[in-house]
Amino acid sequence: MASGQHSTLDNVQVQGLAAVSDPFGGALDEVRVFMRQLTESDFAMAGGFVLDSPRLDSSGRPIGQHLEQDGAPCFAAGDTPAPVGTTSNAGITSRTSFAEWFRDAPGTNLSMAHPITLANDGLGVYEHLTDDFYPCDDCLLGNEGETHNQFYTYSFTATFAYSQCTSQFFEFAGGDGAWMFIDDDLAIDLGGTGTSSGQYVELDRFGLVDGQAYTLRFFYAQRWDGNAIFRMRTNLLLSGSSGGLTSGVFD
Repeated sequence: MASGQHSTLDNVQVQGLAAVSDPFGGALDEVRVFMRQLTESDFAMAGGFVLDSPRLDSSGRPIGQHLEQDGAPCFAAGDTPAPVGTTSNAGITSRTSFAEWFRDAPGTNLSMAHPITLANDGLGVYEHLTDDFYPCDDCLLGNEGETHNQFYTYSFTATFAYSQCTSQFFEFAGGDGAWMFIDDDLAIDLGGTGTSSGQYVELDRFGLVDGQAYTLRFFYAQRWDGNAIFRMRTNLLLSGSSGGLTSGVFD
């Protein structure tokens, strides 16, 4: 952690994830239609567009902007679109620098294992709920005079078996950026610092094969010195994580 400049991030991960070479690279993810002509200055800002409000599913839960659906046998139609607002220059503009976030980089980033447990709430939902998620206090690059080591990334990978039309879900709310993938499909896409925002994912939206095993990869980046909110809920029976996240039969 570089105090003041915040130019480096500690990387806390379940061991083994660093072998993923580039979880964000390679394919066209989404196409958007804007109700105005984009100018050259829009692209020069290189940050993207801010949503005036989140996309909502038929139950009013915030979901990823890319998950627009017209409904299917296993979930209700009626998503509320998210209106696009102004441009922002706060985006990630360098693939090279972003590649250092979730792996060791000499002089910039260090990693360690930090297991978390998702506890059964008694109704079949597994939770890890905290407003003070500081997994690397007094270790790695250190607190540097602060109460907490406040600038870090956290990641894990696990597997689960998909069960069609059983309302399987994954939900996360945090104080900073978070991304979650089902195999190579983006499921949660939360950007921006200090928003304390969340998203809800119905697994039935992804066209998965009933009874087949899938890989879940989760990435979190704490990039500011405000609340380290980390609230994760799911009814998935997660297993096979390399070093630490447990739920379901491991509870």
